[in-house]
Amino acid sequence: MSVFNWKEDYSVSVPSIDAQHKKLIGYINQLYDSMKIGNGNKAIAEVLEGLTLYTVIHFHAEEQLMIQFKYYNYPSHKKQHEDLIKRVDDFKKQFTQENHKIIFELAEFLKKWLINHIAVTDKVLGKYLQAKGVI
Repeated sequence: MSVFNWKEDYSVSVPSIDAQHKKLIGYINQLYDSMKIGNGNKAIAEVLEGLTLYTVIHFHAEEQLMIQFKYYNYPSHKKQHEDLIKRVDDFKKQFTQENHKIIFELAEFLKKWLINHIAVTDKVLGKYLQAKGVI
């Protein structure tokens, strides 16, 4: 059962970005599920690695659109992405050095971060890209 479900309120009205956000939500749900069913460190590490890699792919795609369409808030938006990547790396280091408890904390952090980032930062980007004709 998913703990984080897509809502139309999360849509930034740019289908490629929405699809990527849905995939990120799927990874966060996988992380929760892996912990709930008691998967071992290896399985959890694999989900965590997939989530991390896909986050980088998603951020790169967004940043390319921002560059291509000369998004006025690119530096600030990119900084948010960089800060999240660093924070996730810190969580990953703690996971390998400590225990599973950190993964629940990470999953909850990612869920809240993504909801806030979509609702505030990506909604503005979505409106900007729509005005530039990106659909």
